[in-house]
Amino acid sequence: MPAKDSVDTELRGIFVALKKKLPGADQRLLRLLHDPDAETRLSVVKAIHEKRWTAFAGRLAARLDEETDETVRAALTAACADLGTVAS
Repeated sequence: MPAKDSVDTELRGIFVALKKKLPGADQRLLRLLHDPDAETRLSVVKAIHEKRWTAFAGRLAARLDEETDETVRAALTAACADLGTVAS
């Protein structure tokens, strides 16, 4: 499991890159959203939700179909509801 601080640091860098529209930033975020570690996925979902990054709302809904961790599923459901995305 990666250290939470390192994931948070990476997420901050990704969001800076997204705001600057740097190529590959969205792929970095998606890679973390599909990380094998549930804590990492949870951090990503919470960050997208807190920043209200609506461009990724559909991807959160798609991830809900695959997610097996109940804590991450609950965070995905809340984020989808809050961001106005229909979660299946």
